[in-house]
Amino acid sequence: MKNDSPPSIAKALLGTGGMLLAHSVAGLVVFFVLCRVVPVYLRFFEDTEAALPAVTQGLIHASMLMVNYWFLLLVVFLVLDGAILLGCDLLLPRQRWTKACWHTAVLLAVILFLGFAALALGLPLYSGPKKLV
Repeated sequence: MKNDSPPSIAKALLGTGGMLLAHSVAGLVVFFVLCRVVPVYLRFFEDTEAALPAVTQGLIHASMLMVNYWFLLLVVFLVLDGAILLGCDLLLPRQRWTKACWHTAVLLAVILFLGFAALALGLPLYSGPKKLV
């Protein structure tokens, strides 16, 4: 007979810690892009005085938000992510697929954000197709 009882708190915390560590590493990648890479491009864009697309301006605003309020965003991210992971760990075994879905969603969001950032930073550098003479 299968054991359909929820796991102990100690096992749930151990499982939550591993995934929270993986999510934190992914968050550090986003933090690095927003706090180190985007400001370099911002200085370049200010020097060229080019008009920036809305998507690039949005990324720059997100970068400024992260630079100014990183400590608050870090606490909110860790508390919310930890609570969701712990809640998924305390479910019955047949319901724990939700934890895999949450883990996949967080990592997919990071990958999509990095693609968005690459697009937003590269768009102002693109001068359009070359015309053949």
